[in-house]
Amino acid sequence: MTSTLRAVARHLLPEQPYFRLLRATKRMYYAGTARQCPVCGGGFRRFLPAGLDLPLFREKNIVGGGRAPEVVCPGCWSLNRERLLLLYLRAKTRIFAGPTTLLHIAPEPGLSKILSRTPTIRYVSTDLGRGNVMVRSDVTQLPIRDQSCDAVICCHVLEHVIDDVAGMREICRVLRPGGWAILQVPIALSEAQTLEDLSVTSPEGRERLYGQSDHVRLYGRDYRDRLEAAGFRVELYRYGSDLGRDALARHGVLADEDIHICYRDVGAPQ
Repeated sequence: MTSTLRAVARHLLPEQPYFRLLRATKRMYYAGTARQCPVCGGGFRRFLPAGLDLPLFREKNIVGGGRAPEVVCPGCWSLNRERLLLLYLRAKTRIFAGPTTLLHIAPEPGLSKILSRTPTIRYVSTDLGRGNVMVRSDVTQLPIRDQSCDAVICCHVLEHVIDDVAGMREICRVLRPGGWAILQVPIALSEAQTLEDLSVTSPEGRERLYGQSDHVRLYGRDYRDRLEAAGFRVELYRYGSDLGRDALARHGVLADEDIHICYRDVGAPQ
């Protein structure tokens, strides 16, 4: 199964009767107390392995990609990055406490369910390829008014977008002054510069260069610089360090993934 099909399967297949039964079976089989999913609230013996096992991920020290032993929740199929993000939102933001207009791009199913049902959040979801969102749109051409959002969540999207700078600028455009966006991508810590060759279009070539057939670049340590060039003020926060070793294991999240919190400052250009 290609990476694109895997992504489609994760979002669509769990809604089919067979996969609902499969998920319920796994939830019972892996039931336990050693692990807890903050998305569905379930307790499990362990999370499930997932990801591509390619040498590139080890050679480039890619955070947010590659195969790992505990990634997927047996109960709700949430990924480790989704669980980390929810823990951060609950502990370090006020979106669950006060009125917030939130744009969720390529929404993760479990996180989307929680955010869309929160009374304090005016929630809008968007995606180009999926139908189970509120607005169908391209991240480079968002049908959203200028400065109309308090917050934007967009995780593991920009590495799929040919003109990622246009996508970053669009997200900055829709944020109100003082608003923030969380923009996560896989990052190769061994690379100072982002690896990008738009002449490579074959799935095989892209998987060889970037680790996934539907990626068009592999971000390096300059990702923050690219975000700042698009108009953001960026802060990096390694929330996994705050959690501690026991909580990291219990929730099955990465210790070394920086959360990129991107602010639109007052007076930023439109």
